[in-house]
Amino acid sequence: MRWRAGGHRAQLAVGDGAVAITEQRGAGRPAEVMVRVDDVDGHHERALERGAQILQAPADYPYGERQCTVVDPGGNHWTFSETIADVAPEEWGGTSA
Repeated sequence: MRWRAGGHRAQLAVGDGAVAITEQRGAGRPAEVMVRVDDVDGHHERALERGAQILQAPADYPYGERQCTVVDPGGNHWTFSETIADVAPEEWGGTSA
């Protein structure tokens, strides 16, 4: 495990990448998938050009990520994330593993 945030989210190291695991918050709720990309702004632009429903435009977060979230035709939520700073989990309320 790379880091944990409360009892509802953790990030696991997998090879050269990572997988974020989140708690499901209610039956019938859409799936939530997080994907690391090199250019969130470019990805967001392409999603807009293709008519994607945008839930959250690109924004910077204190844990060192720039993210945007879109909805696919099945109603699932996809968050695209780009690392913009190397921030220790303790600086934003998480804990190192």
